[in-house]
Amino acid sequence: MADRPIIFSAPMVRAMLDGRKSQTRRIIGQPEAMQEWYQRPDSGRWLLTENVGAPWIISALPWLPGDRLWVREGFVRYHDLDDNDMRVGPLKTAYRADGNFRWLDADTDTFRDCPPWKPSIHMPRWASRLTLIVTEVRVQRLQEISEADAAAEGVTPIDEPNELRWEHYAPHGVAFRDLWNSLHGPEAWDANPWVAAITFTVHKANIDAMEVADARG
Repeated sequence: MADRPIIFSAPMVRAMLDGRKSQTRRIIGQPEAMQEWYQRPDSGRWLLTENVGAPWIISALPWLPGDRLWVREGFVRYHDLDDNDMRVGPLKTAYRADGNFRWLDADTDTFRDCPPWKPSIHMPRWASRLTLIVTEVRVQRLQEISEADAAAEGVTPIDEPNELRWEHYAPHGVAFRDLWNSLHGPEAWDANPWVAAITFTVHKANIDAMEVADARG
C-alpha cells in the first residue's frame, strides 16, 4: 500500500463530494511497436514491456488496489473577520469546489467575491480533505469506456434520446468525451490514448486523520 497525491479540478471534486464520482482516467505510456501493457498475475501491477527476445520492463503504473490517494484541489487560506472587518481567529482553509465566498482584500481594503485561489498543485498534504482508496486499476484505450464507467467518472448527462438517433444515445459518454477534450485539447478524444482507469472509494477525511482513526479502532 502506498500514499500518493492526485490532482482534481473543482467540478470533479464536487462530483466526489456529491457521491457521483468513483473513477478517474489518467494518460499513461503509449506502447510503440513490439510493446504492450501487461498485468502481472502475482502482484496485479501493470507493466509496459517490450517483447523483443526476452521481454523487459520499460515502466510500471504506480497505482495498485489498496493504495491511498490524497486529493489536491484549488484552495485558499483565510481569516474570519469581526464586525470591524478585523482578522479574528486562526487561519482556515476554503476550497474552490465549494464556491466563492466574500472576503476582504487587505491590500485594497475592499471586499471581493472571489478569493485568489491557490492552484491544486500547491496544496499540502495536511490541507487535503478527501482520501481515495483504490479498488481496481485497468489499462485500456480511452474510447473503450462504457456508459456505466462514464457515469462513474462523475459527468452530468448533456444529451437526450430521440427516435431519430436512439442508436447514438450515450449521455454520460458524450459528456465525458467533452470533458476530456476540455482538459486535454480539442482532438484529445479522437487520439484515443492508452489510459489507466482507476476505481476508488471516497472518504471525506484527511489521509492522516484516517490513520489516527484506524489506530484508535
